Amino acid sequence: MVCKMDDLSVPVPDGEQSKDGKASTLLSKGTVHDDFKREMHFYCQAQVAAKEAMEKLNNLGLPTERPDDYFAEMIKTDAHMHKIREKLANEKQNRENAEKAKKIRRMKQFGKKVQQEVLQKRQQERKQMLEAVDRIKKGKDKLKGDGSDLFDIKTDNTKVRPEKSLKRKRKDAKFGFGGKKKQAKMNSSKSSGDMSGFKPSVHSKAPRNKNKGKPKRMGKSRRNQVKSKKR
Repeated sequence: MVCKMDDLSVPVPDGEQSKDGKASTLLSKGTVHDDFKREMHFYCQAQVAAKEAMEKLNNLGLPTERPDDYFAEMIKTDAHMHKIREKLANEKQNRENAEKAKKIRRMKQFGKKVQQEVLQKRQQERKQMLEAVDRIKKGKDKLKGDGSDLFDIKTDNTKVRPEKSLKRKRKDAKFGFGGKKKQAKMNSSKSSGDMSGFKPSVHSKAPRNKNKGKPKRMGKSRRNQVKSKKR
């Protein structure tokens, strides 16, 4: 197929226009050595020739489309294409791993920088505190007159007692709760002079008969003798 160059129209790249404002038709002397423009002319020429060939084939009634049951061996074998796919996949994975490694290195650098800043801040605060203590020891500085802490140390002495359980409350109601237990039963001047609870029968030191009103039981031999007499 041969097509005439006079009928060929090549699109003009962005920012470039021909004299008449339309697409250029022929290669000029200045653009012959431009690879991109020369290849674009070849492409447009082949496209025009292909269109003319399709029209002639259709007029002659020749088939121009591949049938559904058409089978032909590819130029590249399946094994070769499989290797190419594996190589492309490996390259993609390597690029991703390289990006991840870069991110990890950046994060480590940032983490080290933050850690160094924190350590420097702690060392500076410690240095300032030691200098303040030394100045107080030497008498150069004094504590604030309002009683506030120079080092801003706050302590909370208030203790919150937990609520008593029901079992603890029942035992407190029955046995008492807390208080002083040592010497709890020692007499005082008031309790020693109180005689309202004195009972001679209980607190008297005089000997008394514990079996008063009850006859003394006889021994076993004596009881046997009494039984034999009754017989």
